Amino acid sequence: MLRPDPAQRPPRLAKIRDNLKDRIAEAEREGRLGEIEGLQVSLAGAEQNLAQLDAERARSQRVIDLGMPSFAQIAGGFDYPDPYAAAGDERWETTETTPAERATARADVACQKSAQSVKVWAAAETRIQHRLIQQNTGRLHKAKARKDRWLAAARRVLDREGRTHDRHHASDQ
Repeated sequence: MLRPDPAQRPPRLAKIRDNLKDRIAEAEREGRLGEIEGLQVSLAGAEQNLAQLDAERARSQRVIDLGMPSFAQIAGGFDYPDPYAAAGDERWETTETTPAERATARADVACQKSAQSVKVWAAAETRIQHRLIQQNTGRLHKAKARKDRWLAAARRVLDREGRTHDRHHASDQ
């Protein structure tokens, strides 16, 4: 399923919502009562989509404190906001590594070791994955059952083709 990027709330969806409100008001003025209910269902769907996008955007913009010191705190003397910014520094776009680049790389490794960032990251990722598995157990079981049915059908076709292939070559002898 395609989903819009919540950071770029589609203006078209807000226009659709506004248009539905206008159409409901028009239908009420003109007494088209049968049309109103369908438009209200569509409006509720559009508003729900907008609310989901807004909630998703709010979640994605939330900063989570992992209790880790910043790159600048650990790697003293560097003013990068994070190690990823250091990796993207234009000064490193050279054919040979420079002393400054090596010093930055050493500070980055020291930072990661000191903050145990790999361990923290892996633990956080594991918790997220376990939670998602628990929240989606039913859907995952259905997906597995569907995959098992597809594989069984593919095996039947291959078995049938294999027998046909064997019979065909047996008549050549």
